[in-house]
Amino acid sequence: MIENTSLNRLEDWEPCEGGELRQVVWRVKTERRNRDIFKVGGVVVVLLLCAFAATLIWEQINQAGQFDYGGISCKEVKSHLAAFKDHKLDDQQLVESIRIHLEKCPHCGAAFKKMSDSASMSQVASHHAACGGGSDSRLAEPMDSGPRILASGPRN
Repeated sequence: MIENTSLNRLEDWEPCEGGELRQVVWRVKTERRNRDIFKVGGVVVVLLLCAFAATLIWEQINQAGQFDYGGISCKEVKSHLAAFKDHKLDDQQLVESIRIHLEKCPHCGAAFKKMSDSASMSQVASHHAACGGGSDSRLAEPMDSGPRILASGPRN
């Protein structure tokens, strides 16, 4: 059975003032709209953060091997590497920057070592030829071809 409380008695209800119901509906719609805006705004913020992170990652991928050791980039070092190896650079600050870069950068250091090693092998081969040893192409081969030299045996 329904209790006879003041909420259940129709005579206790008063009619709404003009426009009061319209205000309640407007307030509810506004709250829903604001809630939806915050939801969409949150998604937009997350998407923007993802785009920013993707941009940073893309830059890292595109600049792989491009380090700035010694105040000089890998690209600049590579452009001066031959002159540096031959001691033909006059700018001592540039020479020092390249030296520091080569010490700290694994990529450029390896490239310089490879360049120096191949130059050393060429010098040995030319010295051997100048001393009357003849031209032996095995001297100009890279170091990793050693097993092939041994496998081929002596030349007659």
